[in-house]
Amino acid sequence: MIELGLFDPNDVEELFKVFLDWDRGYTFHYDVFLRSLKEMDHKTTKILTAKENDSIVGYAQMTKCKNLGFEEYYEVVQLLVSEAHRGSGVGKAIMDEVERIAISENIRIIKLSSRIQRSKAHVFYESLGYEMIKVSKFYQKEV
Repeated sequence: MIELGLFDPNDVEELFKVFLDWDRGYTFHYDVFLRSLKEMDHKTTKILTAKENDSIVGYAQMTKCKNLGFEEYYEVVQLLVSEAHRGSGVGKAIMDEVERIAISENIRIIKLSSRIQRSKAHVFYESLGYEMIKVSKFYQKEV
C-alpha cells in the first residue's frame, strides 16, 4: 500500500536514492542535493513523497507561483517514480495528492513541463486530464 505525505527531513537519504533514478545521463552530487533542499523556500515549495513499506518510491516537488498578471498556480517542478515502481499507479497517486493539496489551498491551476522526448510521460499526463498548452524552447546560460 502506498502512503503519501510531505517530506520528512529524516528521509533525506531515501529521497536521494529515488532522485538518482532521474536520468542516467546526469551525474548528481549528494552535497548539491542537500544544499538545494536546505535553501529551498519551504513556504512556497512542498515535496510530496510516496512510500511503500517505509521506503520512498516516488516524489513530487510542487512550487506555488505568483506571476504578474496571472492567477496563482502550482507548478509540478519534479515528478519522479523509482524505476521499479513505474507503471504501478504511484505517479497517479502522487498527482492526485498534488491536486488535492492545490484544491485545499483554493488553487485551481496546476502546470508542469515534460521534455519533448518523454512520450510515455506525455501519455501519462494526458490520461490524467492535463492538456499541452504550448511548445517552447528552454534556454540556459552559465555566467
